[in-house]
Amino acid sequence: MKIIFYSRGINLDDNIRKNISQKFERLDRYFSKIEKYSNNEDSIYLDLYIDYQRGFYNIKAILNLDGEEIVIKDNANDLSDVINSIVDSLEVKLSKYKDKVVVGSRHKIKLNQIESKENTESNIKTKEIEIIRKRLSVPVISENKAINSLLADNELKYMVFYNRDTDKLTLIEKIDNNAVAISEIII
Repeated sequence: MKIIFYSRGINLDDNIRKNISQKFERLDRYFSKIEKYSNNEDSIYLDLYIDYQRGFYNIKAILNLDGEEIVIKDNANDLSDVINSIVDSLEVKLSKYKDKVVVGSRHKIKLNQIESKENTESNIKTKEIEIIRKRLSVPVISENKAINSLLADNELKYMVFYNRDTDKLTLIEKIDNNAVAISEIII
C-alpha cells in the first residue's frame, strides 16, 4: 500500500510519517488478500489529509481500492489517538471489503477436465463452471412458534429460522409427531 500525505497547519517530518506508516502496517494482512483479486498491484493507495486547527487534528483518509474508495474522517486533540481511530475504522471496512471481493471472485471456477486417461497434456481442456448462489429468506420467529409450526404441518421435516429468543440461526428437525431436535447453526 502506498500512502500519500497531505498536511495543512502542521509540518510532517520524516519521523511522524514513519510512525503513521507503521500504524497502517496493521492493515497489510487485508491488502495481501485483496491484491490477489485486484487487476493492478499499484491500485491500492491511501490519501491521508492531516489538518491542524485550534488544537485539533482533523484527518480524512481516502483509501482507493482498484477504483472503489473508502472514506473515513475523524478528529481528536492527539495525533496518535486519531490515527489509531482511523486505522481501527479502516480495519473494519477492509474486512467487509475483503469478504466481498474474495466471495465475488469465486463465482466462476475453472476446472481442468481430461477427455480420457490415455490423452497427453496437450489434450487437456479447460471448462468454465458457473456457481449460482441463491439468497433464501429465513423467518424471524420465537422458538415456541417454530416448534408449533413444525408439529402442525405433517409435510415439513425440518425448518431453518432466526431464533428471536437467542438471536441465532437455528435448525429444528421433526423426529416424530411429538419430538423435535433443535440445533443452533454456527457461521
